[in-house]
Amino acid sequence: MHQLFDDYEIRDVLNDYKTYGISDSQYEILYQFYVAIDQFSSEKMSWSQFVDPLDVLTDPKWINIQYMAKKVLKAFD
Repeated sequence: MHQLFDDYEIRDVLNDYKTYGISDSQYEILYQFYVAIDQFSSEKMSWSQFVDPLDVLTDPKWINIQYMAKKVLKAFD
């Protein structure tokens, strides 16, 4: 998540996706993934507290995010 948000600056990519050669359909899939992971991160994680990895990995929202990530990979095949 750190790489996606900070290193790859996904917000900037989404704001100017056509410059990156991303189609409208790819954008939709990537944007939905971004929103889901951003919301999950805001709800579940905090730099000031420990988060049990098992809580993350077994959370139904995380399982959905994994499914969405597969859709992103397929869209950018």
